[in-house]
Amino acid sequence: MLDGEGKAVAIVKTISLEVVLFDEVTEEFAYLEGEGDRSLMYWRDVHQTFFKKELENIDQEFHYKLPIVCERFQLVYKREDT
Repeated sequence: MLDGEGKAVAIVKTISLEVVLFDEVTEEFAYLEGEGDRSLMYWRDVHQTFFKKELENIDQEFHYKLPIVCERFQLVYKREDT
């Protein structure tokens, strides 16, 4: 992982990577992502807003069967001064 200046600050290892439909993202995944109150409802609200905006840029519409890439990773190394 790089900081805003392109300097390495961390190394992560991908544990799993799967494509899941938006409406099939699990409570566990939402919790592990760690945003907001870690609930599935929060995850869906925030990500629906994000995906709607991004899809508008390419003249596409959001739908609940949108494929989502769900990645789980492990922090392997973190630079001490970050």
